[in-house]
Formats: sequence, C-alpha cells, structure tokens
Amino acid sequence: MNEFPDLDPIPAWADLEALMCTYLDRFGNTCTEYPDPSVFESMLPVVLVQRAGGGSPDGIVDVAPMVVAVTATTRAQSWQVMNQVRRAVKAAEHGCVIDDQVVIEMAEQVGPQEIPQLNPDQREVQMTFHVAARLPR
Repeated sequence: MNEFPDLDPIPAWADLEALMCTYLDRFGNTCTEYPDPSVFESMLPVVLVQRAGGGSPDGIVDVAPMVVAVTATTRAQSWQVMNQVRRAVKAAEHGCVIDDQVVIEMAEQVGPQEIPQLNPDQREVQMTFHVAARLPR
C-alpha cells in the first residue's frame, strides 16, 4: 500500500501567467493562448503571456521566464505596446502585489527579438521577462 505525504500544509503556488495577464491587461487583451483566428483582429492589441520553464529549486521562490508576445494592427504599434510592457516590468523590478499575491521581482531576461517569419507583414514582437514570486503563506 502506498503512503504519500500530506499536501495540506503546503499552500498552492500562484499562477504567474494569470498574474502577469492581470498586470499587463491595461495594454491590450491579455491571454495565455492565441485567440481564435475568427476574432483575433477584433481583439487587437493582443498580449500573449506564456510561462517558459523555471521552477523553485529552494521551495520558497518560484522563478519563471515569461514570454510576452504583442500583436497590434501594425508592427510599429506592436513595438509601442511592448515599450509599455517593458516600462511596467521596470516599474515592478523590486516587486509589486497583484491580486493579493506578492511578486518579489520582475526584469527583462531576453531583449526584443526579431523572429524570422515567412510573412513579411508579421506584426508580432516578443520578449522574455523574469518573474519571481514567493510561495504564499
């Protein structure tokens, strides 16, 4: 018979994708997956937030690289929105509280990326940010 340790005393980690969506929602329609193509254009600007690994080696701080991809009507407008995202991340470099969850730091991890595309009209701009939060008490 298996005997597993009790999970009850350990709080659940915050969903850092959801917290980043809340934090960045002022700049466009945030999501964790691309919207259906039939409504995509009507939702612009779209700010896609996806966790790209990370973890908690110490069991206390959850460290997550977050890929943020912005699509607006034009590539220039996508860059304008991404600049707002960068400023918001810089403003929270020493932490902030989002939905009663303490985020202890945010920072740029990988700068603006030019992703080669077959379509010369590609409007998406991507960056990767570092987001860290403590295990809730």
